[in-house]
Amino acid sequence: MIAEHDANPVHQARRDTFVALILDGGPIPPLIALGTRHYLVDGYARLRAARRLGVPTVDVIVQLTHPASTTVSAQHTRSS
Repeated sequence: MIAEHDANPVHQARRDTFVALILDGGPIPPLIALGTRHYLVDGYARLRAARRLGVPTVDVIVQLTHPASTTVSAQHTRSS
């Protein structure tokens, strides 16, 4: 699935837009991950752009869900 995503011209264009934004000194909006395993659900193009440019860290919002409820909490972390 990742290879298909990376080969898709639409996703490549989104990545390249973020590459240009980073090179211009613009902020990288935080990535969104779910659960304790930090499953990335939003920000794949931003992550690929950051990796391509060697950006050492990016902001990640991790949404943790609790099995006994539908309560969702947010935690800010830094991840590469």
